[in-house]
Amino acid sequence: MVQGGAYGGCQRGDVGRQGFTGAPALTVESPEVVDIWANLGTMWLMTDQYFKPYAVCYWAQPAIAGTLALQRAHHLSLEAIKRIRVLTFHEATRLTCRHPQTTEEAQYNLPFPVAAALVHHQLGPAALTSLALHDPRILNLAERGELVEDSAFNARFPADRLSRVQIETHDGRTFDSGEVRARWDVISPPSEAELREKFRWEARNSLSEARVAALEEMIWQCADLPEATSLLTLLAPAKER
Repeated sequence: MVQGGAYGGCQRGDVGRQGFTGAPALTVESPEVVDIWANLGTMWLMTDQYFKPYAVCYWAQPAIAGTLALQRAHHLSLEAIKRIRVLTFHEATRLTCRHPQTTEEAQYNLPFPVAAALVHHQLGPAALTSLALHDPRILNLAERGELVEDSAFNARFPADRLSRVQIETHDGRTFDSGEVRARWDVISPPSEAELREKFRWEARNSLSEARVAALEEMIWQCADLPEATSLLTLLAPAKER
């Protein structure tokens, strides 16, 4: 999957390398907005970026985290679940597609990835592509999902993007996650061990154990590499023996 931001960044770097500088911009050069640009070279927004534990839109991350926490805590089987109610902010309730036809529709979504996470107990790219989009277990659970707009969460958006999950079972029980925020945000970043585990889990779907191990160590030490050739060689889609 090609992420739009990464693709756009590569394009801009390429045209910049060829000497394209763009037209003069009032939003950069006007004295009325100098305070916006005064911290150029001293503040690095890259350090405020975050990792996603699940391969979907950030707005769906809290609901998935809450759903998986309830599944683990109460050992919920798929057959036991009658309804999945997600209380969240207005913008997230607009992610309503229950039967996505493409991976993009599955990523910018809420009922489908919540259901997929319940089926797979995790959520990576493989659960949002190809045959997974037509998995009857996921589609059945997605139909049991209900999105409810919460005024308290609306009031805190966009500074906080929150959800609350309630799972009702066929035997009449209801389990409530309480307020949930996305895992691994800027406030609570993942540990190195968590990042390494996610890397291994994802990479093992397409690479050998040996190549995964070699890549893991090289990536974690890439700041000290004398050149990038060795890393690029491991990243290239070469046929493994």
